[in-house]
Amino acid sequence: MENQPQAPTDTKNSDHEGDQTDVRLSLWEAIYFGADDEEAAAATPHMSENPMVSEVAIADAEKAALGRRVGNGTAAAEAQADELGDSIYSKFMHLLTEKMRATDGHLTDQDVEEMGAEFRTELAGIKTAFLEAVETYTIAREKNRVDQARGHLFQRLLVKNFESAFRDEKTLQENPGFLSRRMLPGFFTMLSLMFGAEKLADYEQQTKKVINRLRQTHDGQLDWDTVYNSPEARKISLLAEVEIAQYFRSFDKRIEWMQAMVNSNLIPLRENRFGSSWIFNRQAATTLLAGLFNDLQDALANQTARAAFVKRLGSELVADLETVVKRVA
Repeated sequence: MENQPQAPTDTKNSDHEGDQTDVRLSLWEAIYFGADDEEAAAATPHMSENPMVSEVAIADAEKAALGRRVGNGTAAAEAQADELGDSIYSKFMHLLTEKMRATDGHLTDQDVEEMGAEFRTELAGIKTAFLEAVETYTIAREKNRVDQARGHLFQRLLVKNFESAFRDEKTLQENPGFLSRRMLPGFFTMLSLMFGAEKLADYEQQTKKVINRLRQTHDGQLDWDTVYNSPEARKISLLAEVEIAQYFRSFDKRIEWMQAMVNSNLIPLRENRFGSSWIFNRQAATTLLAGLFNDLQDALANQTARAAFVKRLGSELVADLETVVKRVA
């Protein structure tokens, strides 16, 4: 049996720890001290003066997202309802016709009662078929959302931070504090609400630029580990981590919101299957955030980098970031 999850460790370039420290230090210096260098500044994603997302903005975004989900789901739900209605009508008419023929058109109370009992039996089969159809549709929809998100390079970059905490569904029955990939749609929805469409698109564009530059320097042969470990990609991730961490300054309130967001978007599993009872609990949420804030935690633990953060963001905000990171460390 596996132990309960610890904060995911950073395995990037683990065989060259000294080199890794130097790379990170130069990375932080490039971000926070190299603003006068035009090339460095151009490669650095824009960070707003006040990246904290307001509660009003989040609430509005949630309403808009809900409206889109309701609108997109209405047609499919109506189609399912129409199909169910047709099945019930056809089954009822078939039973009624057969009973009328058997009784020469003279139905007694007992005939009606027998027909009702038979119809109820048929309804059980219709219900089972309908629930299976809904489940199949829901699973296909959620998996499609994950597949679409896999094409989103910035989101993949962030998921890499905590992917070491993913476990198979059987393992999650014994260790629910680890992560299931079923939670990814909820995580992607959370990012959309926190960043907003414009900023999310900006991060995506910056990530694409990094990949295009790396592809040119690697003769078109580029694997994802190279992307994830590149200083430019880590730079993008670090800036995003700073913005996300600010959202968790009201930690208990925000982590509850995060749990609700993820659990309401879990990819469903058929009941009684391995992992079907797994939910994104408090421990799983802490595990995710511990991995997500990997770069930020390392930066704040480095005296030079922390001083750069204070110069750029102010001592009060840096103290808030440290508090958030310590809550999940």
